[in-house]
Amino acid sequence: TNAATGGTAALLNYSLMSSRAEFSNGSSDYSQAALEGGININDWMLRSHQFLTQTNGTFSNQNSSTYLQRTFTDLKTLMRAGEVNLNNSVLEGASIYGIEIAPDNALQTSGSGVQVTGIANTSQARVEIRQQGVLIHSILVPAGAFTIPDVPVRNGNSDLNVTVVETDGSSHNYIVPSTLFNQHVESFQGYRFAIGRVDDDYDESPWVISASSGWNLTRWSAMNGGVIVAENYQAASIRSSLVPLPDLTVSSQISTSQDTKDSLQGQKYRLDANYNLPFSLGLTTSLTRSDRHYRELSEAIDDDYTDPTKSTYALGLNWSNSILGGFNISGYKTYSYDGDNDSSNLNINWNKAFKHATVSVNWQHQLSASENNEDDGDLFYVNISIPFGRSNTATLYTRHDDHKTHYGTGVMGVVSDEMSYYVNAERDHDERETSLNGSISSNLHYTQVSLAAGASGSDSRTYNGTMSGGIAVHDQGVTFSPWTINDTFAIAKMDNNIAGVRITSQAGPVWTDFRGNAVIPSIQPWRTSGVEIDTASLPKNVDIGNGTKMIKQGRGAVGKVGFSAITQRRALLNITLSDGKKLPRGVAIEDSEGNYLTTSVDDGVVFLNNIKPDMVLDIKDEQQSCRIHLTFPEDAPKDVFYETATGECQ
Repeated sequence: TNAATGGTAALLNYSLMSSRAEFSNGSSDYSQAALEGGININDWMLRSHQFLTQTNGTFSNQNSSTYLQRTFTDLKTLMRAGEVNLNNSVLEGASIYGIEIAPDNALQTSGSGVQVTGIANTSQARVEIRQQGVLIHSILVPAGAFTIPDVPVRNGNSDLNVTVVETDGSSHNYIVPSTLFNQHVESFQGYRFAIGRVDDDYDESPWVISASSGWNLTRWSAMNGGVIVAENYQAASIRSSLVPLPDLTVSSQISTSQDTKDSLQGQKYRLDANYNLPFSLGLTTSLTRSDRHYRELSEAIDDDYTDPTKSTYALGLNWSNSILGGFNISGYKTYSYDGDNDSSNLNINWNKAFKHATVSVNWQHQLSASENNEDDGDLFYVNISIPFGRSNTATLYTRHDDHKTHYGTGVMGVVSDEMSYYVNAERDHDERETSLNGSISSNLHYTQVSLAAGASGSDSRTYNGTMSGGIAVHDQGVTFSPWTINDTFAIAKMDNNIAGVRITSQAGPVWTDFRGNAVIPSIQPWRTSGVEIDTASLPKNVDIGNGTKMIKQGRGAVGKVGFSAITQRRALLNITLSDGKKLPRGVAIEDSEGNYLTTSVDDGVVFLNNIKPDMVLDIKDEQQSCRIHLTFPEDAPKDVFYETATGECQ
């Protein structure tokens, strides 16, 4: 592959968040820290993930894991050992202490491709996403419709439970079935194998073996199969996919499980279809039906699991038109055998870009068996965005739930390449109260910070702040990055320890520190990518020969990228002769040792490179010879292309 390998460095990625809400009758505090620490040594990677939360003084550690990882290039295989997810391509797994072997999918784009959408009722609402009961992602969102891309799912076969915690303490939750997103999770092709013991998050911790694989049978058909075998539990599944017509994909899946501890045996059936119709119309549908006694592994080892899912129906429809705009409809209906976990969700979105504005309408309906429609209700949001100036947008919006109607306006924009802002005012039509909110986000070159505050009525205040970035420890020192550092990264180095130089990469811009170092935080393994110096950020007295470097690294490699910089100290001299006349044009100028330096470019004007703090210049022509003594500051100014000085030739 001609990719660079090896290298040693340690890293720490951090994403910190803290929020506080104050009310007339009390207050609420929440903080979280998502941390990833590790070290790369000769393509081996050790990683430890921790998700720490604090709610009103109560601490917890969720979704923690530690594992060792290595890619075996010749086999195109990735191995993880430690706390890993049992990722079976067709069966729902669990977290285990063991070993996982899977294809190295480095040729795919980064990110899970899974997105979660919804509507928040209040500014600075917190969205919590759980999978298999474990908190996997938490983020603050503004009021209105939101989309969270690339959710870090544990596996592609378990539903997501989404909870929107509003600023006032209320919350609403809904389910995103795996049938709506698992076609976007990594390709099923290739084998997967795992063995280990189920971790301590479950009531039981049996030893388990999982194996799955996928095969392309023809150009229009494929098959996936998998098995899971554990103490008192066995499951098998087979999935076939067909492309009977252009732009139409149909897949069916049959799964069977046996829980010998509780003498349960059942089947699950699933049918999916994805059709890209003419006139920019897309249709996605999924039907799932389970027997009462069918159990996934995580359900079989959960002593509290009592109400199995009977069936799930999911539908997605999207259509776009240059005149009418874009429509998107998605929804699901889930039935359980006892009826305690029945739920439904429907989202309808429309957006249209006009000449001077963009209009969007979002409606969300959700209903669960445990809560009536008055609590869950409908969420309705209309937004008009009007761009103005260089990079600013004004918004007008209204939103409505079962309880209240709100009207608001806001302005968002970019102050500079590294700073953005958002302010808005909102009126509660029913309570006759006004709320004000504002936030500012900044890339500080070595970390990212966001601060927000809000006030509603006379007795409600909210504050929150976030900070994120990465830290690399390598043989050149400690270097901070405003971005998360991925498995494969590099250290860029500027000669002469030049700080503040902007370097562009596929992950975003980074800046050199006082040692001239910068972290290139993400490099796609096995692919050639470019790293480029932004010459406008160089000091004016610095030149660079080659400002673009192409790099190619294997997974887990820590690369080095060097840039050679030349510091030039220049001066523009105004020279007069002893009689007061200007030095004639075209006169040669030498140093005290007789070495030619330059020639006067105009009457009295000399441009000189590579000047020194103390210099002696000799001027000789056919008519006369004289000498000039020049003195410059010891430290060269970095903000000027050249210095200026005057001298008299004597």
